[in-house]
Amino acid sequence: MVPGFVHRKGKHCATTALSDVFRYHGLDISEPMLFGLGSGIGFVYWKSKGMLFPFVGGRAKDLEKSACENLGIKMTVNRTESRASAWNALRNSIDAKEPAMLYADMFYLEYFDQFIGHFGQHCVVVAGYDDKYAYVADNNFDDLVHCSLASLAEARASKCKFMAPENALFKFKFPEKTKQMKDAVRGAIRKTCGDMLSPPIKNLGVRGIRTFAEKLPEWMEYKDFGYNMRLTHIYLEKDGTGGSAFRNLYTSFLMEASQYLPELKIFANGMAGIARRWTEVANMLLIAGRDMSQAKAILEGAQSKLFELADAEQEIFTGLKGLLK
Repeated sequence: MVPGFVHRKGKHCATTALSDVFRYHGLDISEPMLFGLGSGIGFVYWKSKGMLFPFVGGRAKDLEKSACENLGIKMTVNRTESRASAWNALRNSIDAKEPAMLYADMFYLEYFDQFIGHFGQHCVVVAGYDDKYAYVADNNFDDLVHCSLASLAEARASKCKFMAPENALFKFKFPEKTKQMKDAVRGAIRKTCGDMLSPPIKNLGVRGIRTFAEKLPEWMEYKDFGYNMRLTHIYLEKDGTGGSAFRNLYTSFLMEASQYLPELKIFANGMAGIARRWTEVANMLLIAGRDMSQAKAILEGAQSKLFELADAEQEIFTGLKGLLK
């Protein structure tokens, strides 16, 4: 076991894992703060060839990398196709008294006592091992949980189509002193505003929310409509988001960050209102999936709310961008 490692249950897998590892190295940064420093809020609407149904999500890409860059921490990610090499790297990390943050496919993790679908980039921290088990810090649990070494190997090497884990293992190099928090906050918000207001394609950011709204009536044409509505509700409201498509986490970040930039309190209040509306949309989709006779009308109402949400997010991120000029 890694001596002195302490796990705290969290809302989202990546920010909980980062918080656990950072705390072990003497940086006690809250989960919402890490989410904001990682420019974690975003939006994606994705439907590519071979996908049976569109995916929507409220998180930005590269959260882990962005959080480290904003704090001046060097992060690398080792990937390999070899299970043996992946195990050796993990074991060497624990033997060196270094907690091992990695990706795993939730489907294979034995400590989940209910059916979990494939998601390959569930972020966890392994804090120890013995002849049979790995001891894992997972945001869903209060304490360390364990799974067999075989199941962990399967989870790390999974070939799932949705964000395969690729045996990824994170490595960190901590400086003697991290960047000033005020500067880190400003840099993180500036990046978030750019990502939300000026995305490279229409499937991302505020444009992505509008794309979601435009495409929503077409969802009734897909097979397994009810199942897909439930799944989308999970992507927006459950599944490690902290609720409201990650907007609750970002609200908490803005409020905490107001100690460095007091003007952020106003934006935190605005984001809290946006978060409540995302929950309304997610719940409408869930209800639509349960009642096909009302589904068309419910989706039309959700579509209207999504266009309103796009306008509201356009306004709030434009305001934040102006604040940081």
